[in-house]
Amino acid sequence: EDVKQPLSVFQSKLVLWGLIHNGYAVVGDDPGSNQNTWIVKAGDTVAGEKIVSVGVRYIIVQNQSGEGKVEMRE
Repeated sequence: EDVKQPLSVFQSKLVLWGLIHNGYAVVGDDPGSNQNTWIVKAGDTVAGEKIVSVGVRYIIVQNQSGEGKVEMRE
């Protein structure tokens, strides 16, 4: 029996506030506030989401909805 899964859209709670040299990123879990922030690098897990890689103005995140890109906040 072939059950087709609906295509899930990648969603992340994480907000990318900034990037630091040497592949570190400043992320938060609330788009309306930078009160909860963490400094992370590739391989770290924060708020149940794994940081796969740190790009130029984005991070790649893996979570329950899959893997996708989180762009830096302007």
